[in-house]
Amino acid sequence: MIDTVSRAGSPPAAATAAPAVLELRGLAVEYRLGDRCARAVDGVDLQIEAGEIVGLAGESGCGKSTIANAVMQILRPPAYLAGGSILFQGEDLSCSSSSASTAAVSAPTRTSSRVGCASE
Repeated sequence: MIDTVSRAGSPPAAATAAPAVLELRGLAVEYRLGDRCARAVDGVDLQIEAGEIVGLAGESGCGKSTIANAVMQILRPPAYLAGGSILFQGEDLSCSSSSASTAAVSAPTRTSSRVGCASE
């Protein structure tokens, strides 16, 4: 299980005029293993508003790095985006991949310079 914690006092999503800075809707990532697939991330929903600081915490192997890699569009084969959407400032980044069954972006996109990850 992955726990998310946001800053207290953040305005409710409905009260903000601008879209969330980052929104994950039903994010699913799979790893293809021969003719089989293993789902590493299944149905993750997350919304981060401007000014919020969010951390992903969980046990080893629960999908934290896979989620971060999907958001930054740096999934490497055999990983691929199997479902859901990734919206950055209202723009659907998940549509920029070729297709859900073969999506494995290895090069940064024009928006990836605005999204970062610090691993511990």
